[in-house]
Amino acid sequence: MMTGMIGVRWRWWLCVALLSSASCVLWACAGPADENPSVERLQADLQTIFERSGRPVDLKDSMVSRLAPPKVPWSQMGKSERERYMARSVMPVMLLFFEGYSREYQSGDQPFSCLTCHGDTFARVGNVSNFDFSRPTHLFPLDPSNIPTEFDPDPEMARMVRFMKEKITPAMRIMLGDPNVSCFTCHARK
Repeated sequence: MMTGMIGVRWRWWLCVALLSSASCVLWACAGPADENPSVERLQADLQTIFERSGRPVDLKDSMVSRLAPPKVPWSQMGKSERERYMARSVMPVMLLFFEGYSREYQSGDQPFSCLTCHGDTFARVGNVSNFDFSRPTHLFPLDPSNIPTEFDPDPEMARMVRFMKEKITPAMRIMLGDPNVSCFTCHARK
């Protein structure tokens, strides 16, 4: 751990000294966060969150084991299969991660639903099964040339970026079986 912190400081100061180099800025922004944690590490994180949640222990293995690649590749699933997979696997895993991130989700003050990640700008005709998730979302638009980093001066923004980078994005890469999942899989571009 100490070696990692020394490496981060060294990298940071080197980049400050060489700020004019765009490649150095990108290198610094990559920072210490692990963008590709293993399934086992993410499952261990989920297990810890689950144990703190007060849910019945007999549900733990079932919940944690949902963080896994799909049995049928996402690209080969039909609409109803995708809806079922999202409801049975992705939603419970994401709910646990968000509960671990914020007390608002733990207490139920902040509802967790499809809208949490997909935003509310979708085609809707009657009910949830008619959402058109294939369209780009307007969820928290990000500027590709100025994406917040874990070094953001706003500590809450830095914390959110770390959460997304270390938990949500890698978990979605695993659960969708798509190594190309990125910020812009969910977020709109400014």
